[in-house]
Amino acid sequence: TTTTAGPVEPSGPTVRIEPGDDAALVVANAEAETTFVFASGVHRGVSVAPRDGDVFTAEPDAVLSGAVVVTGFEAVDGRWRATVEDTPNEPFGLCAPDRPACGLDEELFLDGRPIERVTDASALTADSWWFDPAGPAVVLGADPGERTVELSVTSWALRSPARDVTVRGLELRHYANQAGIGVVHVDEGGGGWIVQACRIIDSHGVGIVVRDGSTIEGCWVDGMGQQGIGAGGADLLIARNVLARNNRLGFDAAWSAGGAKFAFTDGLVVRENVVLANDGAGLWTDLDCVDTLYEDNWVQGNSGAGIFHEISYAATIRGNTVLDNGDGAPGWIWGAGIQVAGSADVTIERNIVRGNRHGIAGVDQQRGEGQFGEYRLRNLTVVDNVVADSGQVGIAQDHDFLEVYEAGHRFERNEYVGDTQFAWVGGVTGFDAWQQAGNDLDGSYREN
Repeated sequence: TTTTAGPVEPSGPTVRIEPGDDAALVVANAEAETTFVFASGVHRGVSVAPRDGDVFTAEPDAVLSGAVVVTGFEAVDGRWRATVEDTPNEPFGLCAPDRPACGLDEELFLDGRPIERVTDASALTADSWWFDPAGPAVVLGADPGERTVELSVTSWALRSPARDVTVRGLELRHYANQAGIGVVHVDEGGGGWIVQACRIIDSHGVGIVVRDGSTIEGCWVDGMGQQGIGAGGADLLIARNVLARNNRLGFDAAWSAGGAKFAFTDGLVVRENVVLANDGAGLWTDLDCVDTLYEDNWVQGNSGAGIFHEISYAATIRGNTVLDNGDGAPGWIWGAGIQVAGSADVTIERNIVRGNRHGIAGVDQQRGEGQFGEYRLRNLTVVDNVVADSGQVGIAQDHDFLEVYEAGHRFERNEYVGDTQFAWVGGVTGFDAWQQAGNDLDGSYREN
């Protein structure tokens, strides 16, 4: 599903950056609209501010790393310590109860593999580490021997409010970016970025965050501590990316974590992505998103809802394959393959929804008002979908008022297979009662 990085046509001069160069200084001293090429090798501590029209690309085997190599470990009281120069940041983010270290930005890697951080020296094990601020020092529970030990210390790779920046074919890993901040990050006021064919791996916060008029295409974003990608603004395209195994550090999935989260968007298009095994929702529009299109995505094995459209407005969700999501969701009707909450004018059509905690579920809530009116479930259209072995399908409310069931909803021509129940008027029914209530009169149901 990814795009192969080809040559970037330079719009201005071309500057080559060698490993060991001060990349920030090179960029700051170059002419506007320069193409920067990272030479093959490992570039440590790259953190630059792109200018309008800049292009960033790389030669084969170039890696941008936000980590430093830690050496000089000594055995002290059965633990192994090495002094470092880094001063840890204050924690940020809401963690799951069993992962209290999630908000601490710095991470440790043994031979490239992240190991668990603990918040107290007494909790150290052979597969964990602790940061001693009094050293400051990295403390391991086992002798690292000849293994390579790296500590992430750099807060981001490319970040600025510039416009029309191209980032193509970079491999970035082991950044200590705070939750909510991208390794590649467009600040407020920026936009029009094209981020293509990048590989972003095992960093702390979010892989990529973009704003108005930007594209993320053909990227592989794997093992982010918090979230794969994020975006806000108008006219965004998120296409043909792989978002896998994000929220590795155990942030609270109801806060902001998982595959992708979008807010305050207008005309967002999310198309042909593979969204796999993220801890949290797979694809999530939350807060004042209007005219959203989710199309032809493969969304599988995420612990929260597969596709979640929450307190937003008009959306079309069509042609997606949504499998085996929602195992980590809270109770009730949460954790559906396709979930709509407090949002009006949503059409869900021609999707395959199988093996999820629940199938296709709308929830009416009293969540106040947004930019385009009240956040309520209205005019939900669910047509021509196949739903198999996915708990409940239908509509529920988390308040005592029943007018939601007469708010212009349509369930038509859907095919249900396997063990499926139907949520309607505050309860759960079988298919016969579902049809008697006027739903899916031309639909079908079979047990297997």
